[in-house]
Amino acid sequence: MRALCCFVLFATSVSAQKDGMHTQTFPLKKELIGGDTFVRPNQLEQLNPIGFQNPRTPFEGIDPDEAVGATAPRQTAKAVLLNEGIPFPPGATAEFNPQSGLISVHNTPENLKHTRLFLESFEPDLPLNVSYLVTVIEAPGEVIRQASAAAVNAQECSSQLSTLLTATKQPGSNVRVVGDAFLESESGHRSTFSSVQQHIIPTGITTQSKSGMSLDLDLLGSGLKFEVETGQEEQEISITLEVNSLPPSTKMLAFGHSAKDEAGTFPATSIWQSNLATYLNCESGHTRLVSVTKPQGPKDNNTLWAVFLTVCRQRISTTGQPFASAVELTGSSHQAAVLKKIVFDLPQGFLSFFLKEQTPEYLQRWLESNGLEKIHGASACERDAKLEVINTQENIERIHGILREMRRSLPKTATFTLNTIQAPADLLRDLTRAHAMHGDHEALWRALEATVSKGAASYINTTQITTDSGIRSFHHSGSEGTWISEFSINKDEQVSVDFEKHETGSMIELEAWLPEQDEHIQIHLTHDLQTGPMTMVHHAFKQPTSGQSFELPLPAQHTARTTHSFSMTPGGIRLVSICRPTGEVKSDVLWATFISCEVVPHIPSKRTPLFSSTSEQGEIAKHKLETRVFKTPQGFFSSASPGWGPITAEAARQALAAAGVSMDPEADVYVSNDSGILRVKATSTCLDQIDAALKKTADHLSQTVVVHAHLFEGPGSYVRSAAQSVGRQADHSGLLSKLQTDAKIGKVKYVTTLRVETKGGVRTQSEQVRQIQQLTGIRPLENEGAEFIMEMCKHGHLLTLEPKIRADEEAAVMEFTLEFGDTDPVQRQEHLIDTHGRKLDFPLIEVPVSKLTSAVTMSPGTARLIWIFRPQDSKDDRLQILFFQYILD
Repeated sequence: MRALCCFVLFATSVSAQKDGMHTQTFPLKKELIGGDTFVRPNQLEQLNPIGFQNPRTPFEGIDPDEAVGATAPRQTAKAVLLNEGIPFPPGATAEFNPQSGLISVHNTPENLKHTRLFLESFEPDLPLNVSYLVTVIEAPGEVIRQASAAAVNAQECSSQLSTLLTATKQPGSNVRVVGDAFLESESGHRSTFSSVQQHIIPTGITTQSKSGMSLDLDLLGSGLKFEVETGQEEQEISITLEVNSLPPSTKMLAFGHSAKDEAGTFPATSIWQSNLATYLNCESGHTRLVSVTKPQGPKDNNTLWAVFLTVCRQRISTTGQPFASAVELTGSSHQAAVLKKIVFDLPQGFLSFFLKEQTPEYLQRWLESNGLEKIHGASACERDAKLEVINTQENIERIHGILREMRRSLPKTATFTLNTIQAPADLLRDLTRAHAMHGDHEALWRALEATVSKGAASYINTTQITTDSGIRSFHHSGSEGTWISEFSINKDEQVSVDFEKHETGSMIELEAWLPEQDEHIQIHLTHDLQTGPMTMVHHAFKQPTSGQSFELPLPAQHTARTTHSFSMTPGGIRLVSICRPTGEVKSDVLWATFISCEVVPHIPSKRTPLFSSTSEQGEIAKHKLETRVFKTPQGFFSSASPGWGPITAEAARQALAAAGVSMDPEADVYVSNDSGILRVKATSTCLDQIDAALKKTADHLSQTVVVHAHLFEGPGSYVRSAAQSVGRQADHSGLLSKLQTDAKIGKVKYVTTLRVETKGGVRTQSEQVRQIQQLTGIRPLENEGAEFIMEMCKHGHLLTLEPKIRADEEAAVMEFTLEFGDTDPVQRQEHLIDTHGRKLDFPLIEVPVSKLTSAVTMSPGTARLIWIFRPQDSKDDRLQILFFQYILD
């Protein structure tokens, strides 16, 4: 094999010298190969205004048994370049590899230059992600001044940053990193980052009478905050940065009326901050020294801070992940056409949905009828959801285009996985600068995975959410509790307290959009992660008019939060944030959060048309047109009108055709969106078909939906591996059966099972809960008493489900809210001291809970992995995994 490779390389070298041509490989970031015609992006039809979308057009192949005349061959890589005016002299070639997604071009240097310019011309139309890396370094003033002097008039300050980072690693060094932040966002979007300790602090006091008073409370965060937005020009960046490396301090302030000999004390909070707001230019891959400042607080006079900003811009490919698993030669070069063998990985049931039969003979004829050249010895065969093809390079490229269009015409469901890893700070900084800041996020992920396997890094959290495109999903795994929001003392010196609910733990708000014409994902993400335990701080006060003292407990919590929008390619992985946790963790570690995504097409079930009378078509036109009004079943047009807005006549025609109606081309269709009234002017035969179709659809939509929810718990490594094994599958029944078997032998724990039975479009709820009282307020009573106001909350297992069966098939969109809570609530006893010195004890309840609100499309008879999360009470790397099973009765 090695000898063969050497021979091929040698022959290529000789050929290049002999014909003056060279071979160059180009990445393909825009799908160009295998289409019917080549259309530049600026020639595409304009989209309708939002809310008035045309229905999704399914791929309609040409049946070879009904084809009339020959079909023009689809575009190959060489044809696309020829159409652009790039010459191909004798011996020049262009080949697209479906397995790697690369184009290999053998041509003259001048023509290769034109090829490169042509492919690069699509880049401005691709989504643009921008990665921002902020590093704040503290060092003696002389060290920072030297770095600043070296950075004067320099557009690139990587060497100065590297020198300072190297100094931080030296034993006993007085150079240290006091701030780290990484954030990825799509160009033109405002994004925010924070890793802070949040404090509820008193911000004011109001005296109302001789003894009455009230406190003003507010939430204040100390740590690192970062806000960024790119300007109209890609290199223009607007940033706002706030850094604090010291904990808040409290000082008692005296206030009151000196003439009345009234004096009170108030705990005033001080937070040292360094703020920066600026607008600058920074090229991709460059590092800028954006600020040098003296930190405030009790620091040595000679200490300075240097703020570095590194920026990386990366165009996101809209080419889907390659789904070809093998390419090899099957014939010798002396044949008239060199044949190759390739295997395309397809979703289960993919070809059976689009083709009326799957025999090798029919499959080959079908491919040829849809844009292939007929080649002697070519063949196609499907086995176990794999399409094995033997054909020429040109026809393989055309088949790739056919399969791509078929996949794009199907509705899709996306699965997002967020992993947060804790790693040594020095290691993570070096890896991020080496990989992520050059656009290679996957290399960074692989390096961290290797570090985890060696025990030098660890998983902090893992969350996986499955959702349909355009659905806003909410996740929370943590606890729900209460803290003091209002405090006052009346004229009788009695205390009144109000409590408000708050959530801690892991919280995600995610909305993803999958464009039909491109295979990339646009994501809007808000991610909160608790980085340390919540604590209570007791603040002491003195009422100025009465001179009485009192004490109040107020919370402090640690959290990291990012809000941003970005794009990614299915099957890829992106680093979305790096933060330094502010909780009780080691000071020399950082947390890195990655997001990965798999997109799975949904294969609709084939429904038998109501009518297949081709002979009737000729008779329809002979009949007189009539007008008839119909009441459509709820949800009848759901598949024909994506997005909100009026249902167009074309959408109504498509829905009727999907229901088996042979529509008269001259028929007039009108839909009243408010009342679901359908008015059609057509032949009586067509109207009878519509009437029968609506009745059958009404029966179809009224079927009983049965959904089982299965929840398991197991080691994190086991759960992650299990989820990865079914990432690109639509039916996870096999994995569910495996976990049920493993639960019997103790590999995993079967936590619970929920079952609901309902009708399509009807909201139902299943509960296995207990009612728990939470304190919401304290009110004064006569005779110096107090009333403790309690509110009931549910804790346990809850499933709220509304299945919406699609009118044109048996699939259903499951809109649901899930809540699980197995762990007992945690009660913490707190107290306050009133102005009489009396200690008032009260309980605060923290309720462990895991919640998910989302929507996912499922076919009957299938199971789907819906959710992976880390339960609140998990002390090690253990995860829970949830499945839905859908049965249509």
